[in-house]
Amino acid sequence: MISLIRKRGSNSIRSQMRMIVLLLLVAFLIIDGLGIWFFIYRLEKNTWKERQNEAVVNASNTISQTLRQVRSALFWLGNFGDPASLQDPVVIRTLTSQLPDLLEFVYFDRNGELLSNVSFDEVSFLGTSEQVIYTNWFLQARNNKVFIGNVQYSSTNQPFIIFSAPVFRNGNIIAVRLNAEFLREVIEGIQIGEQGKVYLLDQDGSIIVHSNPEVADDQLNIRNRPEIVNIFRTINRIWEGEYVNFEGVSVSGASMPIPESSWILIVEVPLSEIYQNTRLAAFLVIGGMVLLGLILFPIFNFWFERLFMEPLGDLISGSRRIGKGDLDYRVPDLPTAEFNDLSASINQMAADLRERDTELQIQYQTLQQEIKDRQKAEDALRILNQELERRVEERTQQLVVINENLKNEIEERERLERLYQNLVEKMPAVSYVMNLEKEFSFTFVSPQIQVLTGWDPKDWIDIEDFRLKCIHPEDVHEFVEALKRSIKNHEPFHHEYRLIHRNGDVVWVEDFASPLLNGNNMVESYQGVILDITNRKKAEAELIYNAYHDVLTGLVNRAYLVERLNQILSRRHPFSEQPLFSLLFMDLDRFKIINDSLGHRIGDQLLIEAAHRLQNNLFPTSTLARFGGDEFVILVEGEDPRRDAVQLADQILLDFQSPFLLDGKTLFTTISLGLVIDNGEYTEPDEVLRDADIAMYRAKARGRACYEVFSKPLLDQVINRHQIEALLRDALKRNEFNLYYQPIVALKDGRVVGFEALIRWITPQHGLIQPSEFISLAEETGLIHQIDRWVMHEACRQVQQWYQYGLSSFPFTVSVNLSGSLLHQGNVVQMISEILAETGISPQSLKIELTESVFLETSPSVNQQIQNIRDLGIQLQIDDFGTGYSSLSYLQRFPITAIKIDRSFISRIDAQYSGTEIVQAIITLAKELGLEIIAEGIETVSQLHWLKEAGCDYGQGYLLYRPMDAESTEKLLRNIGKGDEVM
Repeated sequence: MISLIRKRGSNSIRSQMRMIVLLLLVAFLIIDGLGIWFFIYRLEKNTWKERQNEAVVNASNTISQTLRQVRSALFWLGNFGDPASLQDPVVIRTLTSQLPDLLEFVYFDRNGELLSNVSFDEVSFLGTSEQVIYTNWFLQARNNKVFIGNVQYSSTNQPFIIFSAPVFRNGNIIAVRLNAEFLREVIEGIQIGEQGKVYLLDQDGSIIVHSNPEVADDQLNIRNRPEIVNIFRTINRIWEGEYVNFEGVSVSGASMPIPESSWILIVEVPLSEIYQNTRLAAFLVIGGMVLLGLILFPIFNFWFERLFMEPLGDLISGSRRIGKGDLDYRVPDLPTAEFNDLSASINQMAADLRERDTELQIQYQTLQQEIKDRQKAEDALRILNQELERRVEERTQQLVVINENLKNEIEERERLERLYQNLVEKMPAVSYVMNLEKEFSFTFVSPQIQVLTGWDPKDWIDIEDFRLKCIHPEDVHEFVEALKRSIKNHEPFHHEYRLIHRNGDVVWVEDFASPLLNGNNMVESYQGVILDITNRKKAEAELIYNAYHDVLTGLVNRAYLVERLNQILSRRHPFSEQPLFSLLFMDLDRFKIINDSLGHRIGDQLLIEAAHRLQNNLFPTSTLARFGGDEFVILVEGEDPRRDAVQLADQILLDFQSPFLLDGKTLFTTISLGLVIDNGEYTEPDEVLRDADIAMYRAKARGRACYEVFSKPLLDQVINRHQIEALLRDALKRNEFNLYYQPIVALKDGRVVGFEALIRWITPQHGLIQPSEFISLAEETGLIHQIDRWVMHEACRQVQQWYQYGLSSFPFTVSVNLSGSLLHQGNVVQMISEILAETGISPQSLKIELTESVFLETSPSVNQQIQNIRDLGIQLQIDDFGTGYSSLSYLQRFPITAIKIDRSFISRIDAQYSGTEIVQAIITLAKELGLEIIAEGIETVSQLHWLKEAGCDYGQGYLLYRPMDAESTEKLLRNIGKGDEVM
């Protein structure tokens, strides 16, 4: 703007000021005009908005009132009338009076059986539906919810709405079909503007009713339009906005949800109709402002010239004359006070300039005289300087000879000092001379002392007892005694001690000093060196620390713990009955799964965080050690170690219920503890650790996340476990195992489609031993491989025998569990092929069940074996699905055909169908992946009923069949073949 004014006005202030005045006037007119127009625009817009909101609210209330009337009629009929006897004229007259648009009424029981049906038109829609129990309105009412449907059309293209509700007194279902023409009457009754439109949307975005019948007949769906998306996001509030609607017209819209339904009412008015008055107002305002400007500008220009520009011209003219040297000129008086003050200032300036000019002429004459006097003085001083220079030159010649001799002497001395300085400074240690008159003071100390201690050598020499002040307070006494002893005996001094650096650091030094004798063979001083041994001391301390500490967690390690136990046991009093200690042996539950699935880095972080939690719970008399891997040990001492250990165990279990947050991942892990209390009989640390380890494994066997106190029976159980292992080895030789078969049933029709082979072990010594007591032991000892081969061979042999007997007219399968460790041997495919060849069974009749842990530790060779098993034609199933920690990606990567939902999830389903969320999610996941679903542990009718409705394919459990021996299973197959056995 400034550059434009300068360009238009050149150097004339008159032109520039005129331009400024013109621009200010134009800006005033523009701002004032825009303000008036904006006020009219806002007023018109708010008026239309209020009209739209009023129309939306009134229409919404009208439709909502009709819907509430329907709900009230249904409630009355279901709870006070008799829906089963609609032939009663009183009931019909009451119903039609409350629902004048009623087309059809139906009454069902909870199983979908039609109890009564009345139709008021030629179409019977609700009563003739064959799949009524699967309709949304029937299911909502059976779940004790009132249902209001969207608008639908009959075969005669008549619009209708379905309403349903439960009968609370007996659990039956009422539903009515209502004529939807009343919606069109409400919509067409709304008038807003000349071109305003009103329409009703359902929850899918389809137009139910439109004020323009042609649009309503087209059955448009506008759910994905931006303005409709924003309307649905507001949920239960009125929405307003301007947009281009689906007809391509710019409109102002308002919407509101209809209570009691899922419908949205929308009112739209074209923006051209809303703003037509605003455009006329803008034209009038702009014209008026232009006319006002044409009138004001000439008046203001005349006033500006008269009062401002003429006096300013007089001031400029006068200033130019004074500037050219006419200091006697005076500016005349001007009409305004401001310009008159400015002219007076210019006249005063001219008078001051005249007075200053006179003073400068006088000062100039005085300065000329001073210059002449100074020239005379400089001539006299030059003559005096020449004489002085002559005398100085003579004296200089004499001093040159003296300086040359002195220079040679100084150079020789400096050479000798440099030799000594190099000798002292190049040494890696501090050298010193100690005065015996003050046995702790130095007469000389090398500069290296400043690097070693931060103090200047001058401080060590001048300050009394400065050496003792720099020694660590804990080492002063021992240093003084050693030095005095060496001086007294005239012996060399050697001692290690600590110095305090000027910055506060501790420096370890080694001090060597030898006595110096005078001419009388008497000791007059000590000469020595001080070496910095801090790094050596740190290395020694680090070696000792590393020997007794864990690198990852910083805790003491097993070596330290064993040594500490040795110390405690060695000081035991022979006749003392008071326990000296208690020991907690801890192990993180499922740590290997977390470490293998998430990586060793996460595993290490988990160990560090677990160590921190354990440290936070320690007593002052407790010692925490990392024993190895994910095992930790706490040694508790004190007055009552038994009480402290139990309290500590309870606190640790509580603390480990909280999750761990590692790298943005939330992990849950618990801890199992074994507790040993000193009984006065322990003599070796290994005995204590052995018993604590036994107690800890007992806690794991109890279900983890608990602690077990060691007792003598626990040791007996360990011994018994070894005995069972020996019996297990003999059982394989003596063929003591039996197979039981539990039927697997198709839930859709109750047909037995297969069996799961379950092993049982009956021993002569102990009778029946449950699989839970020996399978884990077989896994640990490797005997599970022989057991798995026997189970698979026996199951295939037995099933093939039943096929040969012709016991079943339909094909059935046998499912066999396979240990994951068997896959790592590399010959499992060969073993299965040999069993199939030996028994003659078809591969399609055999199913192999694998646990989720198999897919957690897969390798290329294991993956190939799983694929090879599937290539044989054998189906693979996942057993106990949902109890593992592995990623679900294996469901797509491996050739899985079915998953078995673990019984722990099925048992949570009660008679009210609660606890079904996880099972429903598993079923949905399996359906999406094309997998079959088998539910284990079905024990109640409600569980069976829910699984059928949820779409579960197969099931097994005590409610259906218990596990049976081969003879009972053969009898079952015969009965099924005769048609006697029906589920």
